[in-house]
Amino acid sequence: MDMGRSGRPGSPRAPALFSLAVVVGVLSLPACVEPPRTATDGISSHRERTVGRDIPSWGEVRVDAEMVEAPAVSDGDRAALLEMIAQHHRAWLAQDSSVLADVMSTDALRVHERSGLSQGADAVVSGLELEWEPLERPGGTVAQRFRITDVELDVRNDIAAAVYWIEVRGGARWEFTSQRLGVDVYRRDGSGWELLFHSNVAADRSVEAGAAGRPQMEFVYPADDLARAVAFYEPLLGDPERLSSTRASYNLGGARFHLDSSGLGGAVELSPGRPNGWAEFVVPDLAGEIGRLELAGVTVQMLDDAAEGAAALVGDPDGNVLLYRERTSADDSSAQPTLMLDPAAPDGPIQATIQQYWSAKLAMDSAGVIDAMSPDSRWVFKTNRSPTVVAP
Repeated sequence: MDMGRSGRPGSPRAPALFSLAVVVGVLSLPACVEPPRTATDGISSHRERTVGRDIPSWGEVRVDAEMVEAPAVSDGDRAALLEMIAQHHRAWLAQDSSVLADVMSTDALRVHERSGLSQGADAVVSGLELEWEPLERPGGTVAQRFRITDVELDVRNDIAAAVYWIEVRGGARWEFTSQRLGVDVYRRDGSGWELLFHSNVAADRSVEAGAAGRPQMEFVYPADDLARAVAFYEPLLGDPERLSSTRASYNLGGARFHLDSSGLGGAVELSPGRPNGWAEFVVPDLAGEIGRLELAGVTVQMLDDAAEGAAALVGDPDGNVLLYRERTSADDSSAQPTLMLDPAAPDGPIQATIQQYWSAKLAMDSAGVIDAMSPDSRWVFKTNRSPTVVAP
């Protein structure tokens, strides 16, 4: 989706940013799941021994004012919008839903990997606990601090758009760092601004990060009786995404879990009462991966499952089994993609561009996709190496 740089003449970018959140999807926060806590457990003894050293900075949000691009934005709007960005994230880290509600419009939209798409301020506030639930929050503050940098601001009449990077540092038990890409749309409200749309996704700023790619890691449990195993997991995981004679596959929000009755040609056997299963790495080029492994001196055993296709079996020095499979897609030329637009959506050039882009994307028409973008667009896409990559 077009994210042309701010200040580009004739590029109606701000409203189109609503579609950006759909294009980039919603991805996982770099969160550490908090262990169960007792009534007297303010910060558990485990975390006291390994707690991060910069506790006073948890909840801190710093905007790098020197890294702001806003050539056509007045000084007053620039200062107000930067403060809105900081206030929004500061309240999120403090779990202050009342302040978050204050900065939002009543018809605000928010996209998050845990709360999904929330429409309206009340729905956004109701979903906030889902966003905070998996995070470390000793003392009531998310154990992270944000640095907002490389901000691009664009104001068109009463609509403003902000695209910026969030450099995250935090962790109560161990420290981590990550990057996220934020997209905001604001609407002028009297002398100030109100937040109309927000989304942010985990991202990698380097173009090279997604070039080579890493295997996508999945996990497999062996099953003596596949039908029995599927029946057991049905109340836990629902129906499998895919079911063959030897395998049931479940999509767990992007990661996949499999039940497999093939035994990998005798390479694995069930050991009741002991840990079972193996890691499976899905790669775009199996032959190339095998060549890389053999060049490194790794012994590779080829398997050919009629239902699942070729795979490469590798054993590590401790006897653990690793399986490499090539990423495949269904071959069904009769299943043509269709694009349906909301009939209530207003007609106009933005709607036409959205339709043009998605029609080309579904048809895998790269020329059509490029034609729907401006020359200085940036592309945000999911890779198997890192959550997202932003590239020119």
